[in-house]
Amino acid sequence: MSAETKAAVYEEVRLERGYTRNDPLKGADRDERPLAFTGREVASYTPGGHDDTAGTNWTAYEVEDGRWVLHVEHWSRWATSGTEQVAYVFANRADLESLDREAAEDWDNPQKDYCPEGLLIAIAEFFDEDPAERL
Repeated sequence: MSAETKAAVYEEVRLERGYTRNDPLKGADRDERPLAFTGREVASYTPGGHDDTAGTNWTAYEVEDGRWVLHVEHWSRWATSGTEQVAYVFANRADLESLDREAAEDWDNPQKDYCPEGLLIAIAEFFDEDPAERL
């Protein structure tokens, strides 16, 4: 672990949660509830795509008390679509990393968010760890 990550600097973080839409026909639609905590951003991941009209951003935060927050933002530039922001709170890093794609793609499971491989790699790199999957 590098000297920079050992000397953790925590600050006040405020995340937006909920749904926003600015439909030109229906007007503004907002249903938000912010989440505030003392922590630090550890890693973020936004997969590249074929266009910039919609996407998902994932950001992982380490909370000062040891918990972790995964902030997921599903965004769209289409007028009739909106932006949905969700914040998941986990007891520790291992719990955050267990939110996997297989669970998100299970049709019998309503969970639609997961912790993507690109974010797991970015978290490992933040802590100067080998991002290789361990057996």
